[in-house]
Amino acid sequence: MKRLSVVVAAGLMVLVVPVLALTASISVDVYPLYVAKDGGAGTTGTPFAVFVRISGWTDQANQDAYIRIHEAVSVWSNYYHWTASGSWSRTATYSVNNYPILHIDGSGNAKGWIFLKSPSDKTFTTFTVRAHIGTSNLDLGVNKSITPMDMSTTGAWIWGSEAAGNPPDGYVVLACGAEGILGAYAAENNSINEDYESTSGYWKMAVPANTTITELKVKDPQNNLYATDDKNGVGWGNSGNPGNTTRLTDYSLPVTLTSFTATAGDGEVTLRWVTESEVNNLGFNIYRARREKKKDERGEPKEGEYEKINSELIPGAGTSTVRHSYCFTDKNVDNGTTYFYRLEDVSLDGKSTFHGPVEVVPRAEQKEQGEELPRQPRLEQNFPNPFNPKTSIRFAVPLLRGEPAIFLEIYNLSGQKVRTLLQQSINPGFYQLVWDSRNQNGAQVASGVYLCVLKIGGELIDTRKMALIR
Repeated sequence: MKRLSVVVAAGLMVLVVPVLALTASISVDVYPLYVAKDGGAGTTGTPFAVFVRISGWTDQANQDAYIRIHEAVSVWSNYYHWTASGSWSRTATYSVNNYPILHIDGSGNAKGWIFLKSPSDKTFTTFTVRAHIGTSNLDLGVNKSITPMDMSTTGAWIWGSEAAGNPPDGYVVLACGAEGILGAYAAENNSINEDYESTSGYWKMAVPANTTITELKVKDPQNNLYATDDKNGVGWGNSGNPGNTTRLTDYSLPVTLTSFTATAGDGEVTLRWVTESEVNNLGFNIYRARREKKKDERGEPKEGEYEKINSELIPGAGTSTVRHSYCFTDKNVDNGTTYFYRLEDVSLDGKSTFHGPVEVVPRAEQKEQGEELPRQPRLEQNFPNPFNPKTSIRFAVPLLRGEPAIFLEIYNLSGQKVRTLLQQSINPGFYQLVWDSRNQNGAQVASGVYLCVLKIGGELIDTRKMALIR
């Protein structure tokens, strides 16, 4: 640490101000716990991916760094690297033909996925990483634990294409289990030479045999979360016996729902919902429950037993990437009674997903029930808060001129829009929507603080902070 001394005239006071020197570092942010020990010469073997980050290497700013991943600190047995020239190499000499490259930016930072194979003639139980420029090296300094698997006795392969939300080419798929990240590799077409099928969106990786895959995650080239899928909480099942190859079949949600609202009327309730996309969606069912006199343990209104109220399935759009709006009116309700509604979407293969509930009170005359229509727009604090993975958002809309569109939107703290929950003209009243912590693409967002914003037309009405904790 350097110190800066300032002497003030007319006194002998010395002000000592610490000046912190930036320290360059290199890290491995993402890596699998298991890899296939099947990497032969060049075209054979099962690749895997690790994410390397360089920070604060300012004396090497705007340079290209060779990335070398090897057995351990001070041990230089190499993995096969997918090189900057587009080939597999284990050669130790630093060149574009032997190692991948990360470009150091003007601030001394760099990051990116490095693709590797574990050689058949070595058993690496740890690995470390080095960045090399000219005569300068930046080393991790610690070893990461990893288990190479004999694919005939301890390992198995899993693969997919549509699973995990049809990952874009070059994005990395992570197979997660109870221990953490079991396997990691990029979706095709990623310009990497493997010894198996290479088609758009396809991915394959090695994981321990007879192990449950609880979740698939997809990361973009900067290691941002693109999509996550835990198969509605039940996981993807077993990887199979040693040497097996198991396909993880599609379990993408049939519907990407952006809003589900209930509007009270005189002796009726109108339900509206909007989808941004649908995949093999057969249609929808509506379920209704009454409020019970007792409240739940949180003091919230308690729902009674749900019953399906539509006599026939409400047809869906099948497979579509354009927005669709739906409407259903329930005319078999009592004024002054609180109702809860849930929406079920049903796919062609019989899978179903529920959305909601939304709460509403139909009434002929609001004042007769002791509760007037809202005179001012209002956004209430979400409940629960913090939450995981769902939270309810309540808001009020007064009588408005011109029927402007009402927007309920979710933003991150960087000001980027995460999700639009509502974008339509609605009747005056009290509303409740549920956010399931998914973004506009249907992917689960990361833990953190998010902003819920209520707008009427182009005017900002109110904002609430919401904390997602996973």
